[in-house]
Amino acid sequence: MGTAECEIRPCVLVADDQEGYQLYFDPAQGSFVLAYSANPPVTFNVRGDAVGCFMAR
Repeated sequence: MGTAECEIRPCVLVADDQEGYQLYFDPAQGSFVLAYSANPPVTFNVRGDAVGCFMAR
């Protein structure tokens, strides 16, 4: 079983629920993305509009 390479790119933190989930805006994709708070943040590849992504947590 292979593993995919991680792509790390700059995004803008938009919201933090203080329970481990963060919402970022990805300017390269022009969309929002949900991530788990880590260093670096880990995404779930949940992308779309800000409200839909943040409510998906």
